[in-house]
Amino acid sequence: MTEIVANQDTSLRWERRWALPFGGLVLALFLALTVTQFLLAHPRATDSLKPLPALGAVPDARLTDAHGNPFSPGDLKGRVWVATLFFTHCDGTCPMMASQMAGLQKTIEGTEAALVSISVDPARDTVERLKWYSDMVGAKPGVWHFVTGATKTVIDLAENHFKLGTGLRREAPKAADEAPAAQAPSGEIWEFEDEQPAPASRQDEIPHSTRFALVDGQGTIRGYYDGLEESGVAHLREDIAKLLKEQKP
Repeated sequence: MTEIVANQDTSLRWERRWALPFGGLVLALFLALTVTQFLLAHPRATDSLKPLPALGAVPDARLTDAHGNPFSPGDLKGRVWVATLFFTHCDGTCPMMASQMAGLQKTIEGTEAALVSISVDPARDTVERLKWYSDMVGAKPGVWHFVTGATKTVIDLAENHFKLGTGLRREAPKAADEAPAAQAPSGEIWEFEDEQPAPASRQDEIPHSTRFALVDGQGTIRGYYDGLEESGVAHLREDIAKLLKEQKP
């Protein structure tokens, strides 16, 4: 009888000894399976854990902003910024891109981030024209910069460094006389003032990339995003926040 009780005690001790580690193993396997299923169902959650790639450096370039002041990408050192291509006479994709940029401006206001719109029509986009356009879309000084420069400078910066296509290698279109309204995706109408030069006709449209480029505080390109798609701009917002967080001391 004593031997039976002793054997039962020994058996209970072995069961207790293995119960805790075995239960822990089962729990660990369950958690691992749950996390794996979540990451497979939400690939963006996986992306958020990865550092953004380094896709090239943005050099200094001699440009001029809408206020007639010298401007260079180096002026934004220490700030996260987004670059786009546009031209003020564009009545195709540019108003839609400007609407997306206006939304981004609201998102980044009060942060160490900025926006830069680079004209691909230096011949017609004078400082005065840029100032009018920046006012029309509600650009805030110091946050959203509209810039222009010599044609060769813009080609080099846009195509060779940002890797954004332009139509600047062909002859620039001549200015027209009056400009129609531009419509944002929301349906809001942006009226061009009567005294302003007109956009080019459809055959004179200057083709250019509609991608937005994200640049970090060290002047390194960290990502490209579709500027005409809400999903692309939403992804851009997430990555701006990510870079801003990385830059905090």
